Amino acid sequence: MYRKFYDLALVAVLTIVAVVLALAGVKNVLILISFGLPLVLFLPGYTLTLVLFEAKLGKAEKLLFSVGLSLLVTIVSGLLLNVTPWGLQAGSWAVWLGAITLGTAGIALVRRLNLPGSTAPQAGFKVKWFQPVLLGIAGLIAVVALLVARNGAAAVSDNFTQLWAIPSAQTGQNSLRLGISNQEAVAVKYRLQVNAGTSLIKEWPSLELAAGQEWETNLPLLATQTGNASVNVRLYRLDAPDKVYRQVFLAPKNSVFQEALR
Repeated sequence: MYRKFYDLALVAVLTIVAVVLALAGVKNVLILISFGLPLVLFLPGYTLTLVLFEAKLGKAEKLLFSVGLSLLVTIVSGLLLNVTPWGLQAGSWAVWLGAITLGTAGIALVRRLNLPGSTAPQAGFKVKWFQPVLLGIAGLIAVVALLVARNGAAAVSDNFTQLWAIPSAQTGQNSLRLGISNQEAVAVKYRLQVNAGTSLIKEWPSLELAAGQEWETNLPLLATQTGNASVNVRLYRLDAPDKVYRQVFLAPKNSVFQEALR
């Protein structure tokens, strides 16, 4: 019998294009909106709806379920991606959502092939007893995910310490411009080291900065001090003296670094 699979084919094409565009780093806003938004707001929920409800929904119900389940999938995916090495990036989002969409589309295709007769949507809104239960569980997961995301965002601290080491040449003397900015909201005591390979060039054993205070200095450097070794600037907090808190590497092959030492 005749079965319509054009919707699944269209879903697959849109998903693959969206993934390729994200991985290629396309920056055109119109293109990203045209292909990215459907992948976030509709496509995974549409294929998941077909899997859960066997295409027995009317058009309005199918649209509602598709958007709702897509939002659920996106929220849960964000929480999962946030704890992976790939993090929340356009490429990781696209691959993750694309895999979910194509996987559920494949399941929906297999189920359609095994359904007798036409797969056209029925006029009524008839569901089996377990399907509302699944939807309720999905809604509960969405609420929990939103609460976790909100609490996680609230727990993120804006306090930080900034460290910089910039090659420079002032008054004919080659040097490193070193700086620390304390944005921890409290006074902090630091220890700063500048090393070339395993050799210590300079150390400041105790630098106390008040909240919002910056410290900066120029450290003269000679090529004989560094040789072919990389320069490693390490910052420690005195309340955790054995743990490197911030560090900056300047490789000897770095053209800017070489130029500063000439």
